[in-house]
Amino acid sequence: MCNDKRPIPSQDDAHSGTAMDEVTKLVAASDAYDRVKSLTGQTPIEKDTIEEALQVALSVEHDNFRAAALGHIVRAYLAAGMIEQAKLTALAIPTAYEKTMALGKVVDYLLETQQSEYAIAVLNATKDAARSIVVLPDKAQALAGIAEKLKRAGARDHAYEAWEEAIAAAREGEADPNEQYSLDSSAVALQIAETIAAAGDGEKARQVALAISNKLRRAQALARLDSLEPD
Repeated sequence: MCNDKRPIPSQDDAHSGTAMDEVTKLVAASDAYDRVKSLTGQTPIEKDTIEEALQVALSVEHDNFRAAALGHIVRAYLAAGMIEQAKLTALAIPTAYEKTMALGKVVDYLLETQQSEYAIAVLNATKDAARSIVVLPDKAQALAGIAEKLKRAGARDHAYEAWEEAIAAAREGEADPNEQYSLDSSAVALQIAETIAAAGDGEKARQVALAISNKLRRAQALARLDSLEPD
């Protein structure tokens, strides 16, 4: 799916002060990101090292570089078993997609360590972040992932609410004039249908599959659902 792209100064503005300032900021942000990646790549990693990396990351002025750097720190905190710090760092990520992915890492850790109630609480914040994702197929996929995690946590009703939001985002994405976004949204709808079928709701899965706008994806979804049905 589509991720936020790094902004690149236009060649037409290459000699303007504004463009040169932007280039300087991009270089500084890139250097800071590399520093964070180097610090958080240490094994084993000490708390003081993570804190140093966090300060470097927070100093980055460019949102996408800061988001990526903070994502590394979230993973470092989780590797050190520092869940609350990981969650707070994830919440500080400035871009919706990266924030959603980082919070998802925290939730995965909580589910793996049998902390379902805490996981459900974090998933509420994760859903809020996912709703702010601009690229519709990415939004649909993120919400579908949240639904799966909610089901794993035992919150079935909340899982279906998230699936409904994911389906709505996929439907909206299928109507996007951007052909790639439309195709990607149909692909996400197919995945959602399969996941709901695997959760035991074949009727709902078939409804999702039948509503897929792309003929090929719709046929693929129905064929896969047929293959899941018992003989």
